Amino acid sequence: MQLPDRPTVDYRGFVDGLIRSVEVKEITCAAHRELLRASIRADTPYNSSLLSKRWRVMVNLPTLSTVLEPIPSFPPDDPQLAAAVESFFGSPMITRSEREADWRARHPGPKRPITLRLKTLGRDLEPHLHVLEQHGIVTTGGR
Repeated sequence: MQLPDRPTVDYRGFVDGLIRSVEVKEITCAAHRELLRASIRADTPYNSSLLSKRWRVMVNLPTLSTVLEPIPSFPPDDPQLAAAVESFFGSPMITRSEREADWRARHPGPKRPITLRLKTLGRDLEPHLHVLEQHGIVTTGGR
């Protein structure tokens, strides 16, 4: 039952003798929500009749911190410094616009994420893991 003078909160409890209330919000992008929905739809771990070991697989996909990274604040061009650098090193200094263009080329921004089919991942990996087991390889250790 909600009391009229108290707003609802996600968590309320006693900490150090005081009542603490916490409101939890979820802020996620569409790519994360799709991945979460895919993982919820996935069945329990794949039970293989072929494999003798228990395998864990890490999926290496870009994180949001790298995909949505803001462009750095490159310093403005300084013609005097550029002339000094060119005379000292014998090659022209890279301009601000060139640095920004290079950064944008290396950080193209969010793309349509590859949604793994987690439901079939165990079945898809089973023959490959079986080959590893047959050759005595029980871990790759990220190598």
